[in-house]
Amino acid sequence: MNPVEFLYIHIPFCTHICPYCAFHKHTGKGREMSDFLDALLKELEWAKTICKLKPRTVYFGGGTPSAIGLPLLEKFLARWPFRQVEEFTFECNPETVSPEKARMLMQSGVNRVSLGVQSLQEKKLKFLGRKHTREDVFKTTRLLREAGVKSLNIDLIFGLPGETEESWRNDLEGALELHPDHLSCYSLTIESKTPFSQDVSSKKWACDSDHQGTLFLLASEVLTGAGFHHYEVSNYALPGFESIHNRAYWQGKDYLGLGAGACSTIGLRRWRNAEDTKAYVESIFTGGSPLHADEPLSHEIRRKEGLFLALRTSDGVPWEKIVPWEGQFRDLIEEGLAIKMQNRVVLTRQGLAVADTISELFV
Repeated sequence: MNPVEFLYIHIPFCTHICPYCAFHKHTGKGREMSDFLDALLKELEWAKTICKLKPRTVYFGGGTPSAIGLPLLEKFLARWPFRQVEEFTFECNPETVSPEKARMLMQSGVNRVSLGVQSLQEKKLKFLGRKHTREDVFKTTRLLREAGVKSLNIDLIFGLPGETEESWRNDLEGALELHPDHLSCYSLTIESKTPFSQDVSSKKWACDSDHQGTLFLLASEVLTGAGFHHYEVSNYALPGFESIHNRAYWQGKDYLGLGAGACSTIGLRRWRNAEDTKAYVESIFTGGSPLHADEPLSHEIRRKEGLFLALRTSDGVPWEKIVPWEGQFRDLIEEGLAIKMQNRVVLTRQGLAVADTISELFV
């Protein structure tokens, strides 16, 4: 078996719960966080018994990894064995980053920070349940740059009820003032089991898909005009700053996930850890398995997943790999949603706007 090069660590703790977020997360206290971090290191040792680890990338996501207090986080990262990797990403929220924490992260090997900004407008931030302000975002980006971060990603959300093109353009232009190396722009999706999803009687969630598409195309226009490469449906990067870790997902590479709720895909096996943090920690400490679900995969499933994931990227897929769906793709080309370029099929900007629908060809 080839070494696993891509390592994801899910930190389930947040300072507060945002009403749109569907990831496994909850507020946590010191002892709970400490026990969880100890369990992570034990799970890592368990993982070494089932696969060979040689990480090129390490990605701490969540939740909010930066919600962990400075002393505890510093102690944990001092014990973390994979510090000198090609790409070490750490997700942060603006209100959880101090100058001391920023410096400690860089000294611990972090070279890429993904900052959960979501918006630079107070009205949108309040609607999304965020606790930071526009001023906090600018302050935090300065702290991170002064600490020496080599790559900075900004997360943004668009498509809120009543959002206009002008409002979305203001967020995009405000984000560019932060001089990021990478931006991720996601449309608001109402996921099940979130506070937003409970408001089933309200018509405010009746989002117009055509308007969502208009906002998507506006982002592509503004950001590519500013020199960013639109290299995946939701992701833009300056040359040389594409996310190595996330690209591995879109290329169908094997990856290992650690932590409560984390998912792994290695070879023809996919598993997910228990989403109950307490149950996860107890299973690790008692020598049990952290796995909640374990699913065998076929070569055909992995092949199809690889195709529709690659189609979301600017690299597209080789024409010979989509021969079974050749008729459908010729229709997409005629409709202006795809192009054939050097014997590859690549979605156009308009095609990327409906990539999820196009991926249904592979079901």
